[in-house]
Amino acid sequence: MVTLDKDFRIENDSFEYTLIKEQDTGRVNEKTGKKIISTDHWHFPNLKLSLKKYVNESLKVCDGVEEILTKLNELDEKIDKISNCGSGNGNCKCSG
Repeated sequence: MVTLDKDFRIENDSFEYTLIKEQDTGRVNEKTGKKIISTDHWHFPNLKLSLKKYVNESLKVCDGVEEILTKLNELDEKIDKISNCGSGNGNCKCSG
């Protein structure tokens, strides 16, 4: 498992890479009193495609060109760090 940030992680097995997004919705289940967590899963045949999806999802929250460029630089550094740690084989102990 590779933790990309507080909301995203990538898990893999011998068949695929799964990009997982878990995000607190800010709502509470009235019956249980527990926080409601939104979860999305995307499945890919390789790490490169899962990272591309992560970049695309991360850029959706940006409001302007400057913010997009800043975010792209941050993501580039993060991906370089992951690439140099365990070669993307799922053994990375980095936390983003």
